[in-house]
Amino acid sequence: MQYGQIIQQAWEHTKRYKAMWLIGMLVLSSSGGGSGCNIPTGPMDSGNDYSSNWSSSVGQWFEQYWWIVVIAGLVILALAVVAIVLHYIAVGGLFIGAQQARQGHRPKFGDMFLAGLQQAHRTFAVEFLLGLITLGLMIGGLLSIVLLACSIIGLVLVPFALLAWLAGCVAVVLIISVVRLYSLQYLVLQRQGVWASIQHGWQLLRQQLAHSAVIYGLDLLVTVAVGIGLLILMLLVILPFGIVGFIAYAAASWIGLTVSISLGVLLLIGLILIVKGIRNAFSYNLWHLTFTELNK
Repeated sequence: MQYGQIIQQAWEHTKRYKAMWLIGMLVLSSSGGGSGCNIPTGPMDSGNDYSSNWSSSVGQWFEQYWWIVVIAGLVILALAVVAIVLHYIAVGGLFIGAQQARQGHRPKFGDMFLAGLQQAHRTFAVEFLLGLITLGLMIGGLLSIVLLACSIIGLVLVPFALLAWLAGCVAVVLIISVVRLYSLQYLVLQRQGVWASIQHGWQLLRQQLAHSAVIYGLDLLVTVAVGIGLLILMLLVILPFGIVGFIAYAAASWIGLTVSISLGVLLLIGLILIVKGIRNAFSYNLWHLTFTELNK
């Protein structure tokens, strides 16, 4: 397999067919994280009085404007549902677009969207089943550690078992992610059944493990490079708007501060969406070309 040729062709298709950027923006990124903030409390009466007054004010606000919270929650829920539906549409649409690009046809946003819409329920079924398999394997490994801890000798081995479990979880996620990319192409492009596409995706990975690992590593390197580039661009965007906002704040110009922050946020959102669309278009082109080459 000519890895350099595949990467070059994937980039050429991505650069040429910008409609894939648009539909690539709709694909949700699988990321997660959280942050916490612990507010220290001390014995000072003033801090306690402030906390009590603040809690009372918040409680009164919720009692008076509870309907705003309910409406905001429903709007957020509706937006989340729409984003998830668009994700499953975009996944199928991107593979259709990648196939059209490989065949020398120009992918169109409407065609990709409609094709993805027709396959959205099946795309959801594949990703849902693969998610269940991943969760089942992780829970099964964790239960094994719990059973191991029931014996005295097992307690000594629990720390090592936990490390092995964590390494196994990483391996399972990596394997399932590649199986997903192959399975979705069997599903969308070859119109196979849900379970049959998962079986064939797993078989292709087993048969072409080395090539799949190399492509996954290359795709990961591209992701890291894009992430670093995006951070640099974000800093370049934030810096001038931050300076203007600081000047407006120092001059007590709240209109200027609001305009500066608003424009900066909008520009950042647009930049992130464009980079995300290009990144997803390239990745799906790359994996489709790999899928085609491995099935020859």
